[in-house]
Amino acid sequence: MSALRKAAPPGSVRVVIILIGGSWICSSNWSAPGAAMVKWLMSNPNLTAAVIGTKNVAQWKENFGAARQGVLSASDRETLGLLGAYNKGLTCLLCANCVSRCPEHIAIADIMRYERYALDYHELARACAEYSTLTKDGTACIACGNCLLACKAGINITSNLKEIHHLLG
Repeated sequence: MSALRKAAPPGSVRVVIILIGGSWICSSNWSAPGAAMVKWLMSNPNLTAAVIGTKNVAQWKENFGAARQGVLSASDRETLGLLGAYNKGLTCLLCANCVSRCPEHIAIADIMRYERYALDYHELARACAEYSTLTKDGTACIACGNCLLACKAGINITSNLKEIHHLLG
């Protein structure tokens, strides 16, 4: 929550746009990740508004139910912690720090986002279409490693660019 507090001065509008896709098989002790995220958003005093995308009625019902509950439980916190740990080194934060370090000016954050379209939202056609519009794709990477130093998420970008190109190129 402190990141949102620092993102804009007091009195500013703070909006989070999040697409909560996919599903997990959860034990009865854990919250569904989408519901936990909605409750986190609803309980965040630093947030002015949230735009939450859903793909079907079941997701809408889950999100609406979580929004009505609003209170972030211990199991919600545990679920979000597990989700964060799972994504460490896997999911791009889209900060684009890597892009400014790239001598080839590859749109690394965009490429990582397109991978999420394909893998998380099962929109391979959309991901491939977006990827095909790039002036430089993952094959332009010269593996200099400059991007690795800038990556706050600890992603092996040079390796990922090759894998993503194989998926989307």
